[in-house]
Amino acid sequence: LFLVPHRRPPASQEVLLHGRLFLHRSPLPNLLSTLFAEGWSFSPLTRGTVPYAAMSGYFAVVFFPHAYELLAAMDFYALAIPMLVPEWQLMLKVERLTSFPALNAELFSMKDDSFGDVFAAGARDEHPYPPYWTHRPEVLGASSDHFGYWWHFSYFSTLPHVITVHSMPDLVIQLQSMDRAAVSQAMGIAHAELARASLHSMARAVGQLLAH
Repeated sequence: LFLVPHRRPPASQEVLLHGRLFLHRSPLPNLLSTLFAEGWSFSPLTRGTVPYAAMSGYFAVVFFPHAYELLAAMDFYALAIPMLVPEWQLMLKVERLTSFPALNAELFSMKDDSFGDVFAAGARDEHPYPPYWTHRPEVLGASSDHFGYWWHFSYFSTLPHVITVHSMPDLVIQLQSMDRAAVSQAMGIAHAELARASLHSMARAVGQLLAH
């Protein structure tokens, strides 16, 4: 949230592509270079990670959430790199998360069955679905609405100026028509406000702890 590596303006219109089945089973990554004019380039992240020093060199990132240990959304947000992310219906369709429910742990983190007791004890009246996936049979059969409900609480829905993509053609249109400078500037302002608010909350919590 607070780490802001050196920001260098992109030297080219190079777009980073990140995802799982989006990269391996969707035809779009192979078609993008033919759909855009000369000067655009598209780099799929199929292995390894992206060094912080290289992140700010991208024109934008197409981010289908996957493998947070390789690439974190907040890293790009802190650098004000325009992010194009799928709406939850497109995420389900492309990444087939309802077909592979255990993979939802990368979005909702929890696989420990004990969290079911915690949720049942306090939060079920407030939220219609538990905020995690486990290997329990009743959760493995979770509906797409379960996924969509919690998606609206994620960074991909709550962070301002993240661009939501509704379909693959929409991805092409949004990327071609995007005002990169304006989006980046708005993201930078929003991130600074988020960092200030987070520091204020942390300072208040530390102060309360020290007071006791």
